[in-house]
Amino acid sequence: MKKIFLPLAGLLPAFTPTLAQQVKINWGEESKKELSFGSFVNGAGTDMIKLCFEYKGSAFFGARRKITPVLARYTDNLAESNVRSFEVDDKNISFNNLLSVKGKLYLFTNQYDGSTKTTTFYSQSLDITTLSPVGGVRSLGAFDAINKSSQSSVGYELSKDSSHILMFGLAPASKKENERYYIGVYDYNMTPLWDNTVTLPYADKYITVLDRLVTNDGRVGVIIKHYDQEVSREAVVKDGAKVPSYETKLLIYDKSKGAPLEMLLNPGNKFVHTAQLTGDNGGNLQLFGLYKEKHNGYITGYFVAGIDKAGKVTTRNVNAFPEALMHLIKTDKQGTDKDLDPGLSNYFKLAYVEDRPDGSMDYLLEYTAEIYHPGSYSYVNGVSSNTPPWWEYRYGDIINISVKKNGTHAICRIPKMQISRDIKSYSSFKALPYENKMLLFYNDDEDNVERALEKKPDQLTKFTKSVFVMATIDETGNLARKVLYTNRDMNVTTAVRECAPLDKNRIGLYAQKSAGLFSSGKDMVGILELK
Repeated sequence: MKKIFLPLAGLLPAFTPTLAQQVKINWGEESKKELSFGSFVNGAGTDMIKLCFEYKGSAFFGARRKITPVLARYTDNLAESNVRSFEVDDKNISFNNLLSVKGKLYLFTNQYDGSTKTTTFYSQSLDITTLSPVGGVRSLGAFDAINKSSQSSVGYELSKDSSHILMFGLAPASKKENERYYIGVYDYNMTPLWDNTVTLPYADKYITVLDRLVTNDGRVGVIIKHYDQEVSREAVVKDGAKVPSYETKLLIYDKSKGAPLEMLLNPGNKFVHTAQLTGDNGGNLQLFGLYKEKHNGYITGYFVAGIDKAGKVTTRNVNAFPEALMHLIKTDKQGTDKDLDPGLSNYFKLAYVEDRPDGSMDYLLEYTAEIYHPGSYSYVNGVSSNTPPWWEYRYGDIINISVKKNGTHAICRIPKMQISRDIKSYSSFKALPYENKMLLFYNDDEDNVERALEKKPDQLTKFTKSVFVMATIDETGNLARKVLYTNRDMNVTTAVRECAPLDKNRIGLYAQKSAGLFSSGKDMVGILELK
C-alpha cells in the first residue's frame, strides 16, 4: 500500500492563507480492470464500499446485454473483501441507486412491464458489513410509462441530517396532460412516513422542475418554472420591454397532503438561469439561483434567499458579479466584461453546495460544456469516408461564492480548462469543507499551478500527464494551489468524477487506465485523508 504525506505551505504570497495541515494518501494494489466503476459510499466505521458493474453480452443488433451490480467492501488497509454480485435474469430490471445512511445500506432497482406499461421501483436492504441481503425486496410503487424508452424517472436523496429519504418521481413528458410527480418520504430505516401524487393545474409542456429537497422534519420543497404565458420561449414583450414569460415558484409539501405553500421566487424582471434548494439543520430552506438581465444574454449575477419553517422569507440578496471577476472570466474566454451585457457564459452551472464548520454556505459554480458532434459521411472520387459521432467535454473555471453568517459574500475564481473526447471521468472537481476552509481537488496541467492567478489557464488535454491538485480557499476568499501527486508517475489516472467525499476529512479515490489494443485496463482504489 502506497503512502504519501504532504505538508502544505504557501505558494502565492499575495493570495495564500496560512496552511499547517497534512494530506495522507493511501493507495491499494493496482488490479486488472474487469468491471465498470459505479460509485463509492460509506461503510461501517471507516470502511468504504465500492459499486461496480459487470457487463456480459453484446448491445448490438438487438442482442441481450446483462448488467450485474457488484459490491466490494474496503477496510483502512484498502484490502478488498466481502465481494457480492446481484444477478437478476431479467432484461427489464435496471439499477437505480445505492445509498448509505446511518449504518444502513440500500440498493434501488426498477423493472419495466411492457404489458401494463408501468415501471415498478424496488429497494433491497443490505448488511453494511457482509453486503448480504437483509429481508426481502420491497416494492416502492408502480408508475406510468409510455414505452420502454419513455418511463417515469425516479431519484433518491437524503435530508441534511440523513434522517429522511426522499423518493421523487416525474411522469414521462406529455404534450397533452398536466404535469405530474410523486413524492415519497421515508425515515432512514426505509419506513414510509407519507406520500403524495401531485397533479399540477398546468400543462406538462409549460412546466420545468428545477430542483427538489426533503428537510430534516420531513417536508418537501419543489422549485418549478411555470411558463404562465403559455409560450415555449423565455421572453415576452410587455409595455415595450422584454420580460420573463414564466414564473419561478417554490412549492412546499408536508404530510397533511393539503395544498402546498406556494411562493414566487422571481428576482424582479430578471431571467432565472437556474435555481436550487438547500436546507439547514433547523429545517429552514436556503435558495440559490443565477440570473440574466437578457433572456438570451450572459449570466449577470446570483440571488440568495433564506426561508424559515413558516414559509417566511428571512433574507434576500440579489448581487451582480463584480467587474474584476468579469475581466478574469473574459480573459479565460468563458464570459464577457462588455458594458452592454457583462456576465458568465451560459455553460456555468451550480455544481455543489457545501457548509463550512463556521456556518458559511458555499455555492460552487463550474463551466460545463458538453457538445455533441454528429457523424458525417462523404463519397468523393470513389473513396468513402465515415466520421463517427462524438462528444466534446469542456470543464472550465470554478467560481466559489461563500455566503457568511453575517451576510457578507466572498467570491473566488479557480482557473482551469479540461478538454476531453467521449470520456469525462478525469474532468471536473470534488469539494470538501475542512476547518473553515473550502478544499477543491482536480486534475490540471502542472504549469497552471505555478502560473499567476490572473492569467488564462492552459488547456489540459493529456490527462495521463496531468497532476492532481488541491486548491484551498480560506475564510476571506484567498486561494492557494498545491500539487499532491502526478498521474504520470502512477501508471493510472485519477478519475475525479468517480471520487467521492466519505466524511468530514476523507475522500475515496479512484484511478484507472483504459485498455489498449495490446494491454488490459487497470484501476486502483485509494483514500485521501486530511490530518
